[in-house]
Amino acid sequence: MKSHVVTGASIGSLALKVVRETGRSLQDFSEGRHQFSFENRSIVAQPIDTLRWLAEHAPSSRGVLHIRNILINAIEAAEKRQAGSGYIALATALEIAGHGDSLVSSQRAGLITSSVKSALERSCRVTTADAFEIMSLYDCEPSTLDLARRAIESCSSNASLSIEAAEISTGVREINGNTFPCQLPETFLAAVRFTGRRPLSGPRAIVIDGMVERMSEIENIIGGSHAAREPLVLFARGFAPDVQNTLGRNYSTGHLLAFPLVVPYDELGANLLGDISIVCGADPISSFKGDLISSRVWKDLKTVDGITIEAGQATITNEKTLPDVHRHRRHIGDKRKTCNSVEGEVLDRRLQCLMGQGVVVNIGKESGNLSGIYRDRVGSHVRLFRSIGRHGVAEIPLAAGFKGYHSHMGRFSRVPAAALAVGTKSGIAAAKSLQSLGGIVYHVA
Repeated sequence: MKSHVVTGASIGSLALKVVRETGRSLQDFSEGRHQFSFENRSIVAQPIDTLRWLAEHAPSSRGVLHIRNILINAIEAAEKRQAGSGYIALATALEIAGHGDSLVSSQRAGLITSSVKSALERSCRVTTADAFEIMSLYDCEPSTLDLARRAIESCSSNASLSIEAAEISTGVREINGNTFPCQLPETFLAAVRFTGRRPLSGPRAIVIDGMVERMSEIENIIGGSHAAREPLVLFARGFAPDVQNTLGRNYSTGHLLAFPLVVPYDELGANLLGDISIVCGADPISSFKGDLISSRVWKDLKTVDGITIEAGQATITNEKTLPDVHRHRRHIGDKRKTCNSVEGEVLDRRLQCLMGQGVVVNIGKESGNLSGIYRDRVGSHVRLFRSIGRHGVAEIPLAAGFKGYHSHMGRFSRVPAAALAVGTKSGIAAAKSLQSLGGIVYHVA
């Protein structure tokens, strides 16, 4: 393995070369001349894809990759703060760092900062139609733009919005309730020949963090359900075959409306019973802690507004516990900010289960290898719309002499005000980093 070192005038020359080459590529990118290709499918790259585009743009050498990573990091940092700011950050960095002379660059940074400040002072609120028009400048692909529009129009101000891959067709669906993955066990299903969807109004619920091994353990609550002629839902880690069969036969003969639901003990399901208990307002029974299932009686069980059971999931609606669920979601959201990517995926899925009222955008299987791009775009559109609603929009500053900047930003007459502020700051910081490089070391096998 050989080590290569680039320092002094060479590093400055290489950085300037990278900036100017990226500037020419950005011009083609902004005019729709770049595509993402996957097997036999392709899609035109859009400004909303700036981070993905630059990250996937093949570098000519290892040294170029190291320098370009400064630009990629600036775009990523900006986008995390404000959607739509990544493109602005890149255009700003290229304009400032594209002259080589640090004094000239410093002057240009000052002029851009002053122009942007004036533009932000004139920022204003806009209509929903104007917001959608600005979003179309970031992404004029009809499929993703229309999907984002439908999601935004379906989502009330206090509702949640989730984007997920799905086996069904791409579309938008409204949800009312908290949906958890769980299964009616096989022996129960064989006994009742249960198919389709079963909504239950006002059922009582019990949450058991363990196995139900014998009917005698749940005899008290089963007797209460039968006497009251009220539905009962049992959430547990599993049910012995005899228990399943007894519940199934009593259901099929009309003697009982008791449904056993198995919550898997996997990386997601490990905490789901706790989440379900908060939605139901029930205290979970833990056999691991020595709690006895048989100690619970019918009057101990909480009534929820409704539970709908269908293939592979149950949706719980319960207005009484909304404040508790909101606090629980906020607690999980705080944990999500500081965890690693693997744990973060699990927490994201738990948050989706706890959405309550909201909208789910399904990216269907027909999207194939483009599903990741569609998901990123719709998510960015939603964030763009929210940013415009909170902070308004600003006109692109037109300071004299900024030919490259105006060329790259030419498609935008207005941008989200927050994106302009964040993108400009990140772009200036990236330009300073490029011009203060002391050297890079990279290895070639």
